[in-house]
Amino acid sequence: MAAALPDLSGPGFALVAELALPEPLDVGSVHAPAVLAGPLDVLARRTPLLLTVSSSLTVEFVTGRLSRPQAVGRPVDQAFADLPALVDELGGAMADGVVRSFDLEIDGRVLDVLVQPVLAGGEIRGAIATTTDATAARASLRRTALLARMTSEHAAVKDDPDAVMQLVVSAVAQYARSPVVMRSVQDGELVLRAADDYDEGTASVVRQVACAVPWAPTGRLRDQLLRVAAPLTVPWSVWVDELGVPAPVRALMAQREARSVVCWPMRTRGQLVGLLTVVAVRGSRM
Repeated sequence: MAAALPDLSGPGFALVAELALPEPLDVGSVHAPAVLAGPLDVLARRTPLLLTVSSSLTVEFVTGRLSRPQAVGRPVDQAFADLPALVDELGGAMADGVVRSFDLEIDGRVLDVLVQPVLAGGEIRGAIATTTDATAARASLRRTALLARMTSEHAAVKDDPDAVMQLVVSAVAQYARSPVVMRSVQDGELVLRAADDYDEGTASVVRQVACAVPWAPTGRLRDQLLRVAAPLTVPWSVWVDELGVPAPVRALMAQREARSVVCWPMRTRGQLVGLLTVVAVRGSRM
């Protein structure tokens, strides 16, 4: 029987969505009357990014916390060359006059962008792009989707120890935004139990490499892993040298700016029974 999915409209999930609401505007008692009489200035300062472009896609106005005053008067594809999605959507709106709505990542934040063409006499004269910080809202949606997926997956694998282990490792990978490998001790050796990665594009590679590459730490690193009780952080360069990580994996991790490996030894009555390793890469929570 297929596992039933949780009700995403229930109170538990509604609470998650509510947490993403913006904070009240705290401007102080002295400035409150002025803000209420003319709110546009304070809203412009608090918005992440607000800009307009002319029919020639030249920036006419820009404001907000992420604004670039030097952009005014320049072609938008030059002023915002590092944001190709924004440039493309503005160009598309100017070409067909259709409103666009999309997510844009800037400096680790997720912006909900709305591009509205400006019409006059049936002709497109320009466009306005307004943004709202949707970082918390998008994070809530991801957590809700992950919880729903894990709930159904757990119901399906609860009687399979290996599948449960894979589920745990996948959850850690999603939370840490990193490649994760779990090994357990069998006959005195650390044997692979599960592996996953936050990046779906490389998750299969991580699993294949974890299965193919023998686990054979040597010397001081092996002694540390077998003896320490607390988490141990090993520089990526040391990890690569000690374990003989294959060239394809080195190249892959170099692209993701791997910097270290955090190891969590698991012990029972002082004896090592397992080892969880997490590779700290660009953007990970490590």
